[in-house]
Amino acid sequence: MKRWFGVRGNRETWTKRNVNRLPGSLVGVLLLVSATWASIGCDSDSFVPPRPEELRGVVGGATDSTNGSAARVGLPAAPASGKAIELVLDRHAAEETEVLKAAARTQAGHDTARLKIAVLGEKDSSARQAALVREAVARHPLALILELADPSDPGLALAVREAQDAGVPVVLLGRPLAGSQPVEVAHADAKAGKVGASPAPVQGQVQGTQASPGSRPAPSLVLVTPSSFATTAKLLVASAIRNAKNAGIAPRKGAVLLLDTKSDSFVEQRVTAVRDALKAAGISTIKEIRFERDGTRAGSLLSEFLRANPDIMMVFSLDHQSFIANRQVGKELEEERPLISAGYTSDEHLASTAQSGEFAALAEYVPMRLIRKATSTAIAAAQGRDVQRRIEIPIIFHDSPEKTGVAKFQNKGKRKPS
Repeated sequence: MKRWFGVRGNRETWTKRNVNRLPGSLVGVLLLVSATWASIGCDSDSFVPPRPEELRGVVGGATDSTNGSAARVGLPAAPASGKAIELVLDRHAAEETEVLKAAARTQAGHDTARLKIAVLGEKDSSARQAALVREAVARHPLALILELADPSDPGLALAVREAQDAGVPVVLLGRPLAGSQPVEVAHADAKAGKVGASPAPVQGQVQGTQASPGSRPAPSLVLVTPSSFATTAKLLVASAIRNAKNAGIAPRKGAVLLLDTKSDSFVEQRVTAVRDALKAAGISTIKEIRFERDGTRAGSLLSEFLRANPDIMMVFSLDHQSFIANRQVGKELEEERPLISAGYTSDEHLASTAQSGEFAALAEYVPMRLIRKATSTAIAAAQGRDVQRRIEIPIIFHDSPEKTGVAKFQNKGKRKPS
């Protein structure tokens, strides 16, 4: 079962949509191209990939249509000038940086836009990111995409306000500025939540200075972010409990959360969401195993923990590295004990592990979808089109069959209820 989940955290079933996928072979090619550019620190390269033949004459034809973005057919392309869309990324591991840059460049190529990228270095502060924002604004970009290093940094908030004052559309990638609140938009499309006019100031909202009479109002901030993790966390826990009961396992004995603390900026939100869902389901014994990027170590830690805690049968992986370790340990321990596994992954091609019953359920959080949507949104804003103030990228949920018990590769015979 595949479900899409979007806004407001309600449990909804979304119709299946075609999502732009970046094939593995293309990722490899893009990474090889990207590897020739600087990966950490300031990356001042501009990149304009060729537009695919089938997309010529169509603006944004390959972009994700998630969450009500504006129509893209028949609109003029971005202005043919030396100006670019500026992207300022937070610090990431080198490999992840290249993947994110490649995804952004691919989207810019589809939309025939110039893209200039800067990346915060491993030891750089949010003050350095504020400086990068000012450097970008000084080049008079068509729009700015910013992944905040520290949403609570007032200096970074000031740099964002200066960009708005300069008339630069700003798209925040992932997280909003601390203290910012939604505001009413004085515009004909206000009810649709679209950008198009200067919003009324609200306490705590980062705003541009007052526009002079006849001048163009400062553009409003746009946020591109994942949909609420609370929705998918509840579904993951519900499926795991269902499968445990099907297998005669007592789920209330506890669960363990496995997570790579350096996986992405939202991993702690997923931890909180799964913890809350487990507690709401009456499971109070919740352990955590944390590691940094080392999947082999993650597997060793999980294996040791499960052998030392035979009563805990449910494992929730919170990221892709954890998913791999969880899966491997499940196979290794199949002769010793049953396990019920569920969790998140960034790989779009693992639905079969839930469909076959190997995992009770999986939820896809794919950062590449986020950055591609932010790129297409910035381009739309640069072209003067109305875009929504907040755009949420759905998380796809894959469930196992209703009567699944322990994972298929573990189900060697009937087990006695615990």
